[in-house]
Amino acid sequence: MRCPNCGCEVEFDKRLFRGEHCKKCGSTLLVSEAYSRALGIFSFLAAEALLWLLNIRKFFYPTLGVPFGFLASLWLGFPIAFPILTILVRTVPHLVAPTLVRRHWGSINTLGLGTEKDTISSPPKEL
Repeated sequence: MRCPNCGCEVEFDKRLFRGEHCKKCGSTLLVSEAYSRALGIFSFLAAEALLWLLNIRKFFYPTLGVPFGFLASLWLGFPIAFPILTILVRTVPHLVAPTLVRRHWGSINTLGLGTEKDTISSPPKEL
């Protein structure tokens, strides 16, 4: 993996999912949102496949009927997906390297309370 700012080689660390500073240029690096979302979707699909293989639906369908039993088995996949996601976050990046991006400057405002590396110095806008 390479830093998108300076191009230096960056080792994978699970702290990159929350934001980690590049050792060479100091910019805040994150794993791309697409990669994180793909891991989340894959963990949910793996949980649903596991529930299907364990034939969990036989517990819900007779008592709740097919439509509500299907929804109940879908909702059961969410708590099972979290441990699977925990395993995937630690193993998959060693197999498929994530894309690193600089810090997401979205709608969240930090009020300038972070370090100087995290703040953007821009001139005030004139009206």
